[in-house]
Amino acid sequence: MLKPLQQWCCDSCGGIIDGPADGCIEWNVEQRTQRVSGHRIVHQSPECTYRSIELATMWKTPAQVALNPHTGHTHLANMLGLLHDMVASGWVDAEDEQGFVEVMRRTQLPYYEEARLFWNVSLQASVHDGTKYDEQTLLHILQWKESELMAGLEALQRRRVASPF
Repeated sequence: MLKPLQQWCCDSCGGIIDGPADGCIEWNVEQRTQRVSGHRIVHQSPECTYRSIELATMWKTPAQVALNPHTGHTHLANMLGLLHDMVASGWVDAEDEQGFVEVMRRTQLPYYEEARLFWNVSLQASVHDGTKYDEQTLLHILQWKESELMAGLEALQRRRVASPF
């Protein structure tokens, strides 16, 4: 299990970001309109962050902030301040705002980072109703995932024992 608010899945390479100091929140800025989009959490390394040269061909500029001062409930004010500035300046539209809200959930809600990977499948299985992001719901999703994995492994074991090959 990922350590809540200490580990994240990199949106670029898919690897584990092992601590806030190793990651960043990034987005890109449309040069003509100053609109922001593409919010994501990535390793703080040239291999994972947006590439300035590639974005420049689309008239965009990368921007980023360190993950460290934006994680956990004590730093919620920092994240809300970023969102306020973006909305007040007209830099985000509804779709981009959703991307930012997703990054906020990932940096502020314990267990969300891992539970989000199973959100849709657990919703289809009626594990939750899709409206709550509280810690109890997120832990319930993770416990369900573990029980489903264990049931799958047990079924695989039974098939192996029953088959002579």
